Amino acid sequence: MFLINLRQDGVKGNTFSRFEQISYLDEDMKLHSMTDDDLMQQVAQKNILVLIHGFNNTTHHIQSVFKKIEQQYRIFFNSEYDAIIGYVWPGGESEFNYFKSKRNARRAGRQLRHWINRFSKAKCTIDVIGHSMATIVGYHALKTNKKMRIRNVFSFGAAVSQNIFLKESTEQIIQKMDSLYLFHTENDDILKYWFRLVEWQDAVGYSGLQNQTEVVSHLEKLTIVDCSEVISNHTEYWNSRVVFEFIGKTLSGKQYPRKYKLLPGFHTVFDKVFGDSKKRLSTA
Repeated sequence: MFLINLRQDGVKGNTFSRFEQISYLDEDMKLHSMTDDDLMQQVAQKNILVLIHGFNNTTHHIQSVFKKIEQQYRIFFNSEYDAIIGYVWPGGESEFNYFKSKRNARRAGRQLRHWINRFSKAKCTIDVIGHSMATIVGYHALKTNKKMRIRNVFSFGAAVSQNIFLKESTEQIIQKMDSLYLFHTENDDILKYWFRLVEWQDAVGYSGLQNQTEVVSHLEKLTIVDCSEVISNHTEYWNSRVVFEFIGKTLSGKQYPRKYKLLPGFHTVFDKVFGDSKKRLSTA
């Protein structure tokens, strides 16, 4: 898989590098430096999946999660993608970096906008999977008058406030996508307690949209996916066979109701990769 790393020295969780670092991550988890032109030659006119992590992760942890997702996605996605690109941004080094990370997410979004423009001009078909604060990155990437097109955005546990969907700019942003899927769970204690403590309102990734009937009727490209029966914490989306099977069927052309509830029926497919299913990733 390919990586676009915005972190200073590739690892600093709070600081941007002066230059983006482009690399290829091989099967042995070794990085091989590339130029941006090298990357564009590899992905031009292909189907690509962009992965965006959330708040408070080390670079090593992010790379490990992204790599394991790459190894497993074909089980669900039927070789839908020709290339996966991980987007690594300075998302904090502790819980106390929350507000700085929010500011960093806005800047990371503006830099991601540059890449989406390049991918679009190279006639790539672009899908995005983002988790938690990645929603802020994506929001600011698309907050522009420039024309761009993303096919699908799959948002896991969005760490954004309810009022973001009340803004006129949100409708303009969603128009740049073919489809937006918001996955949420009421079992997300990080969003239920921590997010509400610092933001004074519920996160979309915890409660869904409070006015979802009105919003869904207004935003035709939006699908809200309630994962409360299958996701037990903030990070379990990455490990859920039910979630990934839903995405795989979506990519195969299956259409779901625009307010949909996932039900259990599968065991976690990644148990052999991540170990005990109760020992989940921290705040990816």
